[in-house]
Amino acid sequence: MDYNVKFREKLKNYLFIELKTEFLTKNISSLYNEKELGDVVSIPINTKYIVEDKNISEYIKTQYIVQGMYYVLGADSNFKYNSIYLAILGYLKDSINYIKSVISKEYQKGNYEDAFIYLRGLLKVTKEKDIFHNALAVGEILREQNADFNDVQLELLNEYKEFYQDAYPYLIEALIDFSKGSFDNANVKIHNYLAKGGESTQEIQDFIKELEDRLDYSKVTNNLEDKPEEAIKILLQKLDEGENNPSILYYLAIAYRNIELYEKAIYYLYEALEMDNSYIDVINELGINYAALGDYHNSIKYFRAAFDATKSIDICTNLILSYYYNNEIENAKKHIKIAEAINKDDEILKQIKDEMLKEDN
Repeated sequence: MDYNVKFREKLKNYLFIELKTEFLTKNISSLYNEKELGDVVSIPINTKYIVEDKNISEYIKTQYIVQGMYYVLGADSNFKYNSIYLAILGYLKDSINYIKSVISKEYQKGNYEDAFIYLRGLLKVTKEKDIFHNALAVGEILREQNADFNDVQLELLNEYKEFYQDAYPYLIEALIDFSKGSFDNANVKIHNYLAKGGESTQEIQDFIKELEDRLDYSKVTNNLEDKPEEAIKILLQKLDEGENNPSILYYLAIAYRNIELYEKAIYYLYEALEMDNSYIDVINELGINYAALGDYHNSIKYFRAAFDATKSIDICTNLILSYYYNNEIENAKKHIKIAEAINKDDEILKQIKDEMLKEDN
């Protein structure tokens, strides 16, 4: 979803009425220089006021016009009459305080998109730091609801940086990068935030700790195959620090399996099962390690349990091989048919069938 497109589409809820230019230029001299100024100016009014206000045909309240202009400014930065609206709002000195009250009401009602649009419109009139902060705070609510809002939030952050050189935008950028899984970038941004004088609150420290954990896990998962010893070092350190959870034990077991220390892997897998006996990946990993030791009786036991819970083609092929190597040929053939019903085009399944066919011949 492109939120800028969505915001522009919201203008369908506005009716544009024509005011004579002469009426406006009498009081607003800056309008004389506007290129788009013709005999009339199109002014936006939310259609809900046309329905709600029975007297609108006789008298249009100024606040309806003010709201409409701020909304258009925030919804569509390229709207034809934006420069005219800015001149009008610049003349109406109380418009800023009024629209702030509108924003507050929209926020309290949970209308975060409309609150954000008004805030973005207000930023066309004034670049007050508090307005930027409020817009970014509402933007964070929208971003947490839908990651598609990231781009709009980043646009606002870049604009903020043009006017203010403080720490705040780096915190928001760190949160955005974290949500996208860009942990290295998030780490750089949060430390830039602190380096530029950002307050190191408990919430920030908790975020940094979670970020460091994610970075460690990222290193672990990247190193499990190629550098299992490094993964083991990181994971054992976490155990020493008291971070004893099933995921750490599971990754530790994989690392030990990759250096062929199967008994040690099994030890940590049983430790993980004591904490969570429904952890399917752990159950499957036990089957893999027992199969590596040639203990097919136990590998069948764990593959069977994992397959019953997941109906995974990968686990099913592991189970077939364990039956086959345990000389339980009929069970192997039976589970080949089951696997074919799941995914007859699976490459491992095809290889198993080819090998068994060779054996039969």
